[in-house]
Amino acid sequence: MGDNVQSGYELKQGQRPTKIPSGDFDGTYNENYEFNTALGLDECNMGQLEGKSVYFLTNSYPFIPRCLWGEASDDFVRKSERGNRVGHKPRFQRQG
Repeated sequence: MGDNVQSGYELKQGQRPTKIPSGDFDGTYNENYEFNTALGLDECNMGQLEGKSVYFLTNSYPFIPRCLWGEASDDFVRKSERGNRVGHKPRFQRQG
């Protein structure tokens, strides 16, 4: 089920409107891509899996989620050898 998800980004068509960098949209820069809601995942590579909102790693741009929101699981909090928490539990906010 999660193996066939598609990023919501696609490579722009045509040439860059600037002199530097110039040339075709070839995927070299983030600006070479545009988001298309009809393609699949949202702008953050988030989608639904078994009724839960989850982030996906994809085989195409942006590969790894670029923005996160929500509260991280306790699994992401490292513990020292004595069992004390190291650092803090991160909280993410959706941007945009």
